[in-house]
Amino acid sequence: MTESPPPRGLSDREFLLGQSPFEPPPEQRPDEPIQSLTQAKIRVAGIMLTFCGSMGVMLGLFQVADSIMMFRDPTRLEEQLTQIREGMPEDSIFYEAMKEAPAMNASGVMIGVSIVFLIAAVVVLVGGLAIRKRRNYTFAIVSSLMALLPIPPVCCLSIPIGLWVFATLLGSDVREAFRSSP
Repeated sequence: MTESPPPRGLSDREFLLGQSPFEPPPEQRPDEPIQSLTQAKIRVAGIMLTFCGSMGVMLGLFQVADSIMMFRDPTRLEEQLTQIREGMPEDSIFYEAMKEAPAMNASGVMIGVSIVFLIAAVVVLVGGLAIRKRRNYTFAIVSSLMALLPIPPVCCLSIPIGLWVFATLLGSDVREAFRSSP
């Protein structure tokens, strides 16, 4: 009795294009699926960067609002930092930094830093939308590089996605798709 081979899974290409494993192999199809694969890569890259940017904008707005509230009520920040410092050794670098935080907050530095982070998130968001529409290749590259910067609050998410989007944008097929878009 001969055993039949195990069913094969979908390749990345088939998954992205939604193709059935029962279709003819790519060599027997016209060039259209290759263009569809490029379009799928661009679409996924745009969606992922838009997601990172929108998360950054939402959390950035919260961060700006929190910075403004801390600026208006500095005693609240001092109380929180005192509670945190109680569990730290006094020779810690962070212990010294937390001593200086109320002064930075009182001068409005935290509001300014929060606004800069929010602007960076907006750039990433707009870049993701530009990628989805295949507009302005240079801005798309800049926004993917902006996602690589370790800017809170979503840096753990945006760094790997930004790196993947940047690598995707450097592909010759993607560059050509941006050039040929209307």
